[in-house]
Amino acid sequence: PGLVRLDTALRTLLAVALAGVGGALVGHTIGSQLPSAMAFAGLMALFSMPTTYGWGGGLRRAAGLIPLVPALLGIACAVVLPRGMVIPAIALGLAAALAVWIGRFGGPWVLYGQLFFVGFYFSLLLDVTAREIGGATAAAAVGIVCAWGVTLLPPPSLKRQLVGGLTQLRERVELVVSLALDALTYDDEQIREKRLRQELTAVKNTIAAIAGMLPWEADDSYSAIPRLRSEVFAVQVAVEAVIRELPSDTDRTITVLQRSMLSGELAAISAALRSSVPVPELRQTDTVPADWPVSARVAHEAILELA
Repeated sequence: PGLVRLDTALRTLLAVALAGVGGALVGHTIGSQLPSAMAFAGLMALFSMPTTYGWGGGLRRAAGLIPLVPALLGIACAVVLPRGMVIPAIALGLAAALAVWIGRFGGPWVLYGQLFFVGFYFSLLLDVTAREIGGATAAAAVGIVCAWGVTLLPPPSLKRQLVGGLTQLRERVELVVSLALDALTYDDEQIREKRLRQELTAVKNTIAAIAGMLPWEADDSYSAIPRLRSEVFAVQVAVEAVIRELPSDTDRTITVLQRSMLSGELAAISAALRSSVPVPELRQTDTVPADWPVSARVAHEAILELA
């Protein structure tokens, strides 16, 4: 929603490109091997990107440079190891175990553990020696600083993200309604058991992405945020209810006429979603004929909630 993933991917590519250029300059300046310096800086930028986000503004943003610590520790540990076949292999396993253990603390610690292992592993892979530790450290620092610097660029506006997210949610709900209509009309159990479940997962993921964009402390310019948050989750509950209460093909208590009436309600919602117009007013629950079975009534109420 709001091209957030594309924006993140482009930022990562920019960080890696800047780190490669910066690593080349560092390697040329201190006389280090140029390919190794470029590769080391680019790898550090790539793996440190997730750890440089989400620290807020002001002085808190400087906390995005914390990844320097585990990366440089990993490089230092790899450099002091004696070269050979057995000891580096054992040390590599221990470093991986340490990274996993650090990740048990959750949050950014998972990524800090990964950065420690990445610094350790690639120092061994590139055969960084004690004489080259200065170049490796400088290249790693350049990579992490480039990743941190890219986060200073202004992100997509909240309005753009929300518009994209709500547009995608409408498209997802439209697809769910169309699939529910097909399942009800043609008694297609494959649509019911497979495709509807997949689309429900997609709806949940989209709503989770939208909810993640919404700030919990809304100012006057975003006074409708709490209402928007409750409404998108109400959509999720309504979609789940429609899928759960949709009459199955084995339900013989529902007549063809009742199925056609429920299908007509779903078709009205689908047409309204496609044309971006308000959903036409459907029949109220108390106007449903008294002889309707419970399953048909429940399905009707679920469709009304979605409308």
